[in-house]
Formats: sequence, C-alpha cells, structure tokens
Amino acid sequence: MLTFTEAQVLAWVSPLLWPFLRLLALFGAMPVLAQRAVPMRIRVALAFLIVVCAQASLPEMPVVALDSAQALLLIVQQILIGVTLGFAARVVFSAIEFAGELIGLQMGLNFAGFFDPATGGEATAVSRFFGISVSWLFIVINGHLLLIAALVQSFHAFPVGPEPFAFLRAVQPQVWGAEIFRLGLWIALPLVAMLLFVNLVLGIISRVAQQMNIFAIGFPITLGVGLLGGLPPRPVLVTWVPTHPSSQRERGYNQAELLARALAGGLCPALPGAALARKPVKTKHQKALDREGRQANLRGAFSFDRRAWDALPAKPGALVLVDDVHTTGATTQEVAHVLRDGAGLPVYVFTFSRAVSGRREGHD
Repeated sequence: MLTFTEAQVLAWVSPLLWPFLRLLALFGAMPVLAQRAVPMRIRVALAFLIVVCAQASLPEMPVVALDSAQALLLIVQQILIGVTLGFAARVVFSAIEFAGELIGLQMGLNFAGFFDPATGGEATAVSRFFGISVSWLFIVINGHLLLIAALVQSFHAFPVGPEPFAFLRAVQPQVWGAEIFRLGLWIALPLVAMLLFVNLVLGIISRVAQQMNIFAIGFPITLGVGLLGGLPPRPVLVTWVPTHPSSQRERGYNQAELLARALAGGLCPALPGAALARKPVKTKHQKALDREGRQANLRGAFSFDRRAWDALPAKPGALVLVDDVHTTGATTQEVAHVLRDGAGLPVYVFTFSRAVSGRREGHD
C-alpha cells in the first residue's frame, strides 16, 4: 500500500505552489493577459505550465505548513510581488492611453466615447487606438516573455520569505502613479503643441476673415492634423547632392556632404547617411546659364549608386536630399528624380540657404 506523510506532500507541492501564486497574480494584473477576453482557465493552465518549465531556474522553496499563519503571509507576498510587476507594465500602457485622451481632447474627438468591453469602462477613439497599438507592440517585441522572465528572476532578488512587505519597501510602487501623468504628458506634448498652434492660426483667421465659418473648417483641419501627426514616423536616410570626383579633389570636401552627415545624426542615428547618387559626367559651370539651360546641362549627369543602396544595413522609408544652396532647383530636381527612380521611395529636399540677387549654384 502506497503511503506518504504530510511533510512529503508539502515537499512536493511547495516548489510549485509559491511560483504558481506569484505568476497567477502577474497574469491578473499585466496588460493583454489580464483582459476579460482571456478566460481564467487559460491563465491558470498557462501559469501552471510556465511554473513547471521554470523549475530548473528557480531557487529552493521553503516548506511551510499550509494551515499556519506563515503560509498566509507567504501567499500575501506572492500576490503583492506578482501584482506589482504587472502594475509596472500597466503604468506604461496607462500613460500611452492618457496621452491618447489628451490628443483626442485637442483634436475634438473626445465626444466619440464608447463602451470598452475589455476594461468595462468608457474609452475614447484616440485612447483606444493608442491602447490597441501599444498592446500589439507589447506582443511583437515579446514584452510578455520579458515580464515572465522578470518574475522568474524575482525569486532570486526577493525570495519566498516571512517578510511580505520587504518587496514594497524596496521598489516603492506607490510613487509609480505619478509616472502615468508625467509620461502621458511627454508622449502627447508634440501633438498637443502642434494642435495648439493650429488652433491659434484658426483664431487669427477668424479675426482676419470674419465672414469665414471657422467652426465649419476648424474641425476637419484639427482632425486631419491630429491624424497625420499620429502616424508612426518612417526611418529616413539622408543623402546629398554629389559633385564630380575631379571637383571634389580640387576642393577637398563636399559642403553638401558635410551638412548632410551633421543632419543625419539627428534624424535617424541607425542610418547615418550614404552617398546614393554619383556624378560621373563632368558638366560645364552653370553660373552663366538660366534655369532651362541648367536643366539641359545636368540632364543625364547623375546616376544611382546601386551598390551603395544594396550595402545599407536597413532600408529606409524615405530619403532626404541635402544641398547647401538652392538657386533655381535644377540640380536638386535632377538628383531627386534619379534617387526616386532608383530607390522607389519619396524624396524630400532640404537646403540650408537660398541664393538671391544673381547668386548661382556652384556645382559642376
């Protein structure tokens, strides 16, 4: 007959029980998995499966009688640590959703509120869009796996012990609530400032052109600016207007290249800049030519550097063409056409100065 004692049962159960309670508390507070759409049976089964798989990484658990006061304190400790870890991730989600509330208020979309079945409360369109976007990113970047790994490591930093509130004294989660408003304001600040500027312009227009119905055009304008400003930025690659190799050897440098490399570090540090256009054809000086003559002089003078494009570590979403001086735009227009046809991306031209009073481009 198979017999076992209470001490043996506790020795079998303890390595699973305390991690299971802590992980189950995390699943009840962390984003995405804590939503009502995830059934409780799924959370329980997933918590048990992860605990079994993580046994090799967990330290030894204390064996405590389950009907003792110490067991009650240990249960409270596991719940506090799990809920606090989930709350730490939830702070970021709440900050982004709060930013959506502020942006929606400036856009005039906060009246479009609806019932959110995931949270059981009211939500605005912009806030819900931000919440769904950050939830998608959370799963894509394996944020749920990072939280689970952090919880497993928490057994080494905060082992199962008789002091349930030692974790709270160490991490101070009660001060995290202020981070929701601080982060939310910082996230929403660019769009709020943009929309504030739009509202100021609309106010000036309403005073200058009083016959214009500002309420009829104000809402579409603020709505459009808010939607465009909320689009995710695309990575850009900065390039520059090239010169002929002989001209570069004479000067020793290319002003457009120097300016472009200085600009590239602020736009996209991952793509610091590349020379995607070349000028294999030596053209005559353009000082005495008009706009049509310059266009004819530069036609076919530039080519796309396919080898430099293929050597890029990551492909951008747009190109920024930098030139030092803009006179008639013939040079930047020709180079932009070459880049657009070669890379198949939109090209934005950025010049640092504009020539006036008969000044001419110096590219040759």
